[in-house]
Amino acid sequence: MDWISRLESLDLVIKAPQIQVLDFNDSFTIDSAAALMVQGAPQFFASLKPKDKVELMKGFHTRSQSHLPPKDWWPKIKEEFHIFLCTDDKKYDELRRELKSSGGKTSATILSIITASIGSKLGFEAGTIVSLVALCLYALLKIGKEAYCANI
Repeated sequence: MDWISRLESLDLVIKAPQIQVLDFNDSFTIDSAAALMVQGAPQFFASLKPKDKVELMKGFHTRSQSHLPPKDWWPKIKEEFHIFLCTDDKKYDELRRELKSSGGKTSATILSIITASIGSKLGFEAGTIVSLVALCLYALLKIGKEAYCANI
């Protein structure tokens, strides 16, 4: 999967600043980061260091609460991303072909392609789920495909 090697974590953080809290050796998990995106305020926000709060809040100023994806979308997106990445389900054959032939596409383009495909399968607008798909890609980069597929 050559397209994975072209992903840049910084590009994903730009699209979804909340993923900065992820530390796969700590208590922040992919679901914790998703909670930031769908709830607008993390339950553990008060326990963060002031510097970390400032960094985290950068992502909240760009979107109003009315533009946050509903809470029940995260499990659906996570499941669809898992189906796409970890299985040979035919519904994502076209996406896999497109990514395989994507040549020198950037992280942002790859994110857009995957977001549009998953969004169309679920009936969600790509713009409303881009941060959640970026989160999946970020987790993939940090822990690798085998670990992602085994644990998510």
